[in-house]
Amino acid sequence: IVSTDCEKIMKIAREYGASTPFKRPSSLSKSNIDNYAVIDHALNFMEKTLNIKYDIIILLQPTSPVRDFKHINETILKLWNSRLNTAASVKGPFKKKRDPIIKKIKDKKLIPWCSHSISNPEELYLYNASIYASRRDYFVKKKKLTSTEEIPIKMNKFYSIDVDEISDFIVAENYLKYLNKGIKK
Repeated sequence: IVSTDCEKIMKIAREYGASTPFKRPSSLSKSNIDNYAVIDHALNFMEKTLNIKYDIIILLQPTSPVRDFKHINETILKLWNSRLNTAASVKGPFKKKRDPIIKKIKDKKLIPWCSHSISNPEELYLYNASIYASRRDYFVKKKKLTSTEEIPIKMNKFYSIDVDEISDFIVAENYLKYLNKGIKK
């Protein structure tokens, strides 16, 4: 479903086959509103309206528009078949030495973030903000889609763009054009 307070977005969502069963209250449509409040509203509305209880909740961040249905299916299957409560999409692996590339600014000087170098660092992953999933009961209890131990959904650079500013939008638009060329062939 699409949760929005904007009639124009609701219309576009319906044109693409998405469900828009309610208009989000204006109190949940400000820029400082946490995703969890929006999800909680949508979950409560849907469960009361349809008189059903969901098993899994998935948040598809609108600021990460480059994803494939395979990622969503993988998330559902892995979470369903696991004892863990949450899953999150990540980008990586990053396997670079920390000391040479990660810096901080202190007293107007660029200095090493870490005082020692790691010669064989382990692979690191970062949330890519595309997909978060949680078991319903965990979300209702904790009001969180993340946990200490999560199922990783690995996504490459093409599927890990997070649109926060115009330059990100341009990159996402070009990634989509590139990916669509592969689909048309």
